Amino acid sequence: MNPSTLLGVLAFARPFRRAHSAPDFRSAVRCVALFVALTAAWPCLTRAASVEWNNTGTDFATGTNWVGGTAPVGDGTTDVATFGAQGGAATSPTVGVNRTVGGLSFLSNAFAYDFAGPGTLRIGSSGVANNAAATQTFSGPLSLNGNQAWTTVAGGALVISGSVDLNPASASSRTLTVAGAGNTTIDGVLSNSFAGSSGNVTVTATGTVLFNGANTYTGVTTVSSGATLKLGHAAALGSTAGGTTVSSGGTLDLNGQAVGAEVVSINGTGVAAAGAVANTAPGAASLAGKLILTGSSTVSVSAGSSLTLGDIDLNASSASARTLSIAGAGDVTLSGNISHSYAGSTGNLTINSTGTVTLSGNNTFTGNAVVSSGATLKIGSATALASSSNYTNVSSGGVLDLNGFDVAKPLRLSASGFDGNGALVNTSDTAVTIAGNVLLAGSSSIGQGDITVNGAVGDAGAGKSLTKRGSGTLTLAGVNTYSGATIVSSGSLLIDGSTAASSAVSVSSGATLGGSGHILGSVTSSGGILNNADHVLSIAGTLATSGASSLASGSTFNVTGGTTVMSGSFAVNGQLGGSLVVDEGATLSGSGFINGATLINDGASLAPGNSPGKLVFGDTLTLSGASITTLQIGATGTAGTDYDAVTVNSLLTFGGTLNVVATDLGGGLYAFAQPGTFNLFSFGSQTGNFATVIVNGVALSFDSGLGSWSVLNLDGFDYTFSLANGQLTAASTSAIPEPSTWAALFGVVALGVAAYGRRRART
Repeated sequence: MNPSTLLGVLAFARPFRRAHSAPDFRSAVRCVALFVALTAAWPCLTRAASVEWNNTGTDFATGTNWVGGTAPVGDGTTDVATFGAQGGAATSPTVGVNRTVGGLSFLSNAFAYDFAGPGTLRIGSSGVANNAAATQTFSGPLSLNGNQAWTTVAGGALVISGSVDLNPASASSRTLTVAGAGNTTIDGVLSNSFAGSSGNVTVTATGTVLFNGANTYTGVTTVSSGATLKLGHAAALGSTAGGTTVSSGGTLDLNGQAVGAEVVSINGTGVAAAGAVANTAPGAASLAGKLILTGSSTVSVSAGSSLTLGDIDLNASSASARTLSIAGAGDVTLSGNISHSYAGSTGNLTINSTGTVTLSGNNTFTGNAVVSSGATLKIGSATALASSSNYTNVSSGGVLDLNGFDVAKPLRLSASGFDGNGALVNTSDTAVTIAGNVLLAGSSSIGQGDITVNGAVGDAGAGKSLTKRGSGTLTLAGVNTYSGATIVSSGSLLIDGSTAASSAVSVSSGATLGGSGHILGSVTSSGGILNNADHVLSIAGTLATSGASSLASGSTFNVTGGTTVMSGSFAVNGQLGGSLVVDEGATLSGSGFINGATLINDGASLAPGNSPGKLVFGDTLTLSGASITTLQIGATGTAGTDYDAVTVNSLLTFGGTLNVVATDLGGGLYAFAQPGTFNLFSFGSQTGNFATVIVNGVALSFDSGLGSWSVLNLDGFDYTFSLANGQLTAASTSAIPEPSTWAALFGVVALGVAAYGRRRART
């Protein structure tokens, strides 16, 4: 009822009261009340008019352009403008001046239209319904005259290239709902111009909805189940004051945009598991505002894309645990603080993406972090994994990259990574330390980089193995309890703590084992390097070597159970504690110290030195009857420096073959011995005898009375080897020149060396 009508009714009532009794007056008032109610309800009791465009002209306000000759009322709120296939061809309307309609309806047979300005078309609560498989375009400005829905069917589309004022005239909030199975694109700016008002947008469409404008509306953006809202501008979500809510089953696609401080609340895995938040566009997208989980949710990034997220609240409203899953094939950086603000709640993080996910914030969440098969989680700060007692779980096929940052949180490893090169790696040149324990949930590998584990490595008695792969050094500094094998496949493993007695250690060719702790089990080396850099490593079990294994200079390995060289060679250049046995076909070499009793078995070889060098035995040395001892000699001088030597601090038992050869100068040349004495063997005591003594390929004869082996005039020298003192004497068969004449003879000696080289080459 308008004011003039109400005044008329009241004017009627006043004289009625003066002329009639009070009861009659009350009846009149009741009549007035009924009149008011009927007047208020009249719009609902009348049917909205439907006025159809006849496609004869273009002016929206001209009556002859409409069936029946009357245009929709210019300021009406009930007339619905209808568009079909009148006239056989489309003429697009032009809104020259501002017009108001109750709604716009496009019939199933409607043409494609383009509504132009400059006037604003104000649409009432009937909204826009496109029932045609055609694209309806609005180039001119639009405004909302109430809450409404814009709907388009599958195969149809709405394209809004003009501006849209969600609330031009009301302090109450208004909501635009984008619905239907077709696609809707809004290129213009969405705003709410009325002072103090707000405008909301709800997307329920199962088609794709794209916002391309720099929107300024201040209300809430809601993406409903089954709907996808795709952003084409960094400010597409409007003012950050209202925030965005993604319901379970809905998807917000950032589409390569750098969105500002918009608070986004999400729930669920998105449309067809596409992610509640996604980035499908090539290149980078970001969300600077907080991401809040209202239920367990998924963020997904496509291959070739990347996404950076700020602060994340895993649980703001429930005591039940919630989980954020990162999916897809693109790279994701979580740069803010990952927390859960609800008191007593917890929140988890699961990495399912086959891209690289980097955690670089100061995180405080207390739940589990899980790296799934095929996924890589890269650490970007020392607090990335937080500091709770809950494990970070690396599943079979997953990789955790510490990336140069120390970790306080315990880890659970299940396998060897997706490429077999380690479930745990450190790709940075900066060494890292793991303060917590490491649980082997499956037989696992630790890969490249320098990594120290100060906590204990265990397997809960499940017999799981640990393998070191890749370059760099893995240091186990704790009291480790895992009972499976320890395998050094490549790189270096240092045992500064201890291993379990049931954990056998094996070292592959080229790999290194060292440390200053205790190996309670046994060790096998297949061409490995034992090197602990001036420290002492104790092995309670046995050491068995094969291939080209070595004990590096400056290293000390105490082997309680004794060492066996089973095949190949073992070069002892450091200090080896415990007994040593060299089996048939194997060779013991080096310039180190062997502290225990040593046996060179039949068919085994002793070849001390490193061309040349001296091997020292702290206990007995026994050369079996069919063993071979090979020593190189050159210039007389210092044993172990100028020629090979063997020192035995206890009993030396001679046996087998002694083969004395000239020092190899390379290039087919060999150095003759100078006249003098070579202290090949020194010992505390000696017994036994060699079966054969050979010097430069010639067998010597044994004189039992003298207890020595000798040969005359071999390459200008008489050679004698004495068992009593272990010395080989080379006496020249000609007069020994005075020192002043050595220079004159130098050329002759050089010719002799060359001649001998040629002779050795021919033979």
